[in-house]
Amino acid sequence: MKIDDLDINILAYLFGNSHCTTTELTKKLYDTKDSREIVKIDSMIRYRVKRLAKMDIITSSNTTPAYYDLNKSCVFFGKGNLKINIENNRFMTVAMGHFMVIRVENDIIVKSMDAYEERIKYKKSIIQKSFLKK
Repeated sequence: MKIDDLDINILAYLFGNSHCTTTELTKKLYDTKDSREIVKIDSMIRYRVKRLAKMDIITSSNTTPAYYDLNKSCVFFGKGNLKINIENNRFMTVAMGHFMVIRVENDIIVKSMDAYEERIKYKKSIIQKSFLKK
């Protein structure tokens, strides 16, 4: 299972703005006013959100429209050092700054959030341009 920058951006937005729809996510994550672009991007966000929900990283309401929230037992945001239990109570400490920890099945994914916003702004514009050309 791969968690990429778009997934991280969705999770980071849900951290501060729980209980939102895919359309709200689309409008907040992508700066566009064109309704055709919004429909295309919304389809991509909807696919990603459903995939994250299947992985139990986020939760979905059983309403129409569906509202999404972080599964706080699987996603954790922190700052500082991350202490990792390697095996048999042998720990490794990693200086992380701001980080996100995602627990999926038997895996733990740790993503640094430092300088993430700038990286995402750049990638978002590239993703948006390439996605909309298709």
